[in-house]
Amino acid sequence: MYRVIPDLSGANLSETNLSRADLSNANLKGTDLSGADLTGTYLSGADLKGTDLSGANLIGTYLTGAKLSRANLNGANLSGAKLITTDLREAKLREANLSGANLTQIQALSSDFQSANLTDACILDWNINNATNFTDVCCDSIYFGWDGRSRGFDDRRPHDPNQTFEPGDFARLIEQSQETVDLIFSQGIDWNAFLTSFQNLQVSGNHGELTIQGINKKSDGSFVISVETPLGIDKAAVERDFWDRYQPILESKDRQIASLMEIVETMVEKQAEIVKVMAENQGNHNGDIINMNASSHDQSKQVNIAKVKGSTVNVSNKAATEFGHPTHHETEP
Repeated sequence: MYRVIPDLSGANLSETNLSRADLSNANLKGTDLSGADLTGTYLSGADLKGTDLSGANLIGTYLTGAKLSRANLNGANLSGAKLITTDLREAKLREANLSGANLTQIQALSSDFQSANLTDACILDWNINNATNFTDVCCDSIYFGWDGRSRGFDDRRPHDPNQTFEPGDFARLIEQSQETVDLIFSQGIDWNAFLTSFQNLQVSGNHGELTIQGINKKSDGSFVISVETPLGIDKAAVERDFWDRYQPILESKDRQIASLMEIVETMVEKQAEIVKVMAENQGNHNGDIINMNASSHDQSKQVNIAKVKGSTVNVSNKAATEFGHPTHHETEP
């Protein structure tokens, strides 16, 4: 059964109760949803460009991948909302409640967060610029990490769970994050591959001047390398371009190592075979009969010439007689 995707573009749904409705991928462009109840509503992938959501209740709403550029979210309650990869470029979010919201990888270029509440929100890899407005933002703490499996946030600032930001701390933190991209190497780092990839990224010139601001090794063996970028640069693109260069180098090295291991294993197997053959040959020289085809006086007999014992050859009486040699004569091999 096919699901019909709603087209409610331009509709007046002000104050409407749409709580927990499934409006995923719906066309809501330019719709009036001011004051609407959208608690827990599924709006993932929905087109909400230019939509009026001022004063709307969006607690726990699913907005992953939604298009909210230039939307009016002034005074909206987005507490605990899921806005992962959501497009919020030039959106109005004045006095909006975003406490505990998941803002991972959102696009917030030139967005207006003036007087918004961002306490305990997760801002992992969000994309902002110097035109993003954070004037008078309320924020006691913020998270820079998110575990997609457990759905929990981590990497809190301040690190001490009993502490909160002093006045101005959040603004200073945001100012720094505007200028850096954090490259996280959770499985350790190949320094040769990193240097090659980073140099190629610099030479490309696609992202302006890039410099390494800091290298931090974590207790679990992972590394975080902070790269300073020009203001206004698409940091997601910088990160993506780096990994697109780094991963193929690692994969190439893995293939080379695998090939080398196969060669080594083959050599070991061959060596084992050689040792086995040598051992068997050594055993054959301890009392085994060596047969030779030789012509006797009647030119028809096959005779046993000798037994090999150690390093001497004992010629048998029969062989000695038939070849005209004295019996019990010993010769060196």
